[in-house]
Amino acid sequence: MEKREDTAATPQETVNDKFMLWGEQCVGAEDSRVEFKGSAVVSARISAIIKHLLATTPREAQDEEFRKKIRRLEKLSPHVQAWILAKAIAGMANNGGGTLYLGVADCGVVTGLQSSFDALKEKIGTKKGVKRTDVFQRILRRRIGKMFRDSIFAGTLYEMQFRKTRKRKLEYCAIRVRPSPVPIFICEEPRLREETEAIPKKNAYGNLFVRVGNSTELCPVRERERFIAARFGKFSKFKKILSFLMDPIRRAVLCAFAGRSSN
Repeated sequence: MEKREDTAATPQETVNDKFMLWGEQCVGAEDSRVEFKGSAVVSARISAIIKHLLATTPREAQDEEFRKKIRRLEKLSPHVQAWILAKAIAGMANNGGGTLYLGVADCGVVTGLQSSFDALKEKIGTKKGVKRTDVFQRILRRRIGKMFRDSIFAGTLYEMQFRKTRKRKLEYCAIRVRPSPVPIFICEEPRLREETEAIPKKNAYGNLFVRVGNSTELCPVRERERFIAARFGKFSKFKKILSFLMDPIRRAVLCAFAGRSSN
């Protein structure tokens, strides 16, 4: 009797992963639970700005100041891209979780992560016995973590899984984000400054992003309390109790009242 082959898809080839069994094209589209990013390191927007500056500035006008600006933009690019990834992760964590695919273009075509690996070639190195994906993941996690207000807790909400397509063996990364029990805040978007360091100050970590449809939107201040109460009801009550107990004036009153009661 001829043994029938099991045609069921393996875990990494299920429909939930949005990829065809043998193709390089994504089956589904971006939605509230799925987002695609072509690069994990280089910001497409910053690259477009650099390309535009080089194309529109005459060669004789490209002096030392111009070259410094280009170098600052190149240094800013990975910070901006890390912020974009952090924004997507925070938006999904604040609204039911989801999956962020790196190495997949917005149109759904798997482009791979080779350009991201090349951008970090010096940091990744070529040591034997060391997986480049492991080093790449550590670098990316460290950069993304700097964008969160609570970097350690936020880091526990997502996992990175590297996979390859069947035909061309293109490597891509699936970042699976779990729903957060508390609101996740991130910093303001890094901007070009005179300093080479592009990471914002600690007091800038106050942006609440939410995944809405196939985009990640900033929750306005006027809607923030209502959203937190609806999405994180238990946390909202706990926060009110905690703020009441930790308020210095109220705490002093409680201590004085407790002292009178004991007497």
